[in-house]
Amino acid sequence: MTPPADAAFVPGRGTAIGQAIRDYALETAAFVPSLRPSSVQTECPSANIASPSLLDRAGFPSLMAVALSEPLGGSASAPAVTISLSPFAYAAARDSSMIGDRRSYSRNGTLRRAAASVTIGGPLQSRDPSKAAQASNATNHVTTELKLRMVGSRDRREHPEKFHAAIDTSGLGGLAAALAGTSEFRVGAGKDVTDSDAYGAYLAALRNHPYLGTAVLRRLAGVTRAIRAFNDEIDRAFLLSLGLTADTYATGFGRDLYVATLVAEFGRPLDITLNAGYRSEEAVHTERHEELKLGAGVSWRLFRSSSLAGPLEVTLDGCGLIRNQNRASVWLGSVKLDFPLDSGLKLTTSLTVSTQPERPGEGIQRGSFGLSYDLMRSPP
Repeated sequence: MTPPADAAFVPGRGTAIGQAIRDYALETAAFVPSLRPSSVQTECPSANIASPSLLDRAGFPSLMAVALSEPLGGSASAPAVTISLSPFAYAAARDSSMIGDRRSYSRNGTLRRAAASVTIGGPLQSRDPSKAAQASNATNHVTTELKLRMVGSRDRREHPEKFHAAIDTSGLGGLAAALAGTSEFRVGAGKDVTDSDAYGAYLAALRNHPYLGTAVLRRLAGVTRAIRAFNDEIDRAFLLSLGLTADTYATGFGRDLYVATLVAEFGRPLDITLNAGYRSEEAVHTERHEELKLGAGVSWRLFRSSSLAGPLEVTLDGCGLIRNQNRASVWLGSVKLDFPLDSGLKLTTSLTVSTQPERPGEGIQRGSFGLSYDLMRSPP
């Protein structure tokens, strides 16, 4: 990822080298692995039975993501492919420098508050379970969703004003001389050097010599602590989103499902997800099934700093479907394991159990396996 290109020296806020180190620390903070579970949902919405997630998450890809979900139980095997896209992807396609330009990136924050997804495939459903394996055409089951993030953001690059670090360069010793000896500093500073010139030269040296940048940040313990505090504050931010979902069938024997869900995520004291949704099935012979979905979940990220194993996210979810037409309520619980890998890849597996089938043609137990790729996600 290209670092922000428009950082500038601000008179009265410290020395040129101090400001350069601060801005470099802010840039690197965005890509420090998170210690908290991710709030980004790359897999298909929970309305599609193929989803490994019992509850929906408040976050979504800032640019684009692709996910494959494979049910391991219940109805016949019916993989689902999900493509998620935000309006920011269109703006970034027109001007690729926008991703690396801090002001342009922040100015287009509104475009990252919405995303749409299309899922093709997933189990079919019918009141006659034997029909669940019929009509194998993947487009017989399509799920579409529009999600709006109404409150909050966990994008570290959107909150530079919350990064506070006191820079004391007196302890740099030979590292300051090493920076001044780089070709970037010699070319950028020139003869009649101004504070702005020196700032730009120091910042260029830090960016182009990561080993020097890392050594500088490690030497300044206060900056390292500031990065950790900043990342922890942003990663725990409150989120509130609204998802509008249509789970539709073209088989002639499945009931379409339309869902509106409020999703809230809290980062303190635990990482908690809440769902409150209204679900309405397609009317059949003037009979319309409706239900409320109320759920809560908690997540943990394990092996956060292990050099032997990558991070592991464990999520425990539970929810109830409170139904009309004198139908019995359904209670569901699930455990989900996420294995975030480098470069935005993620492996997911889950197991869900319920007191009775959630949709016609389903069983009371189902497993799921998933693989997803988030184009703009930083390393786990």
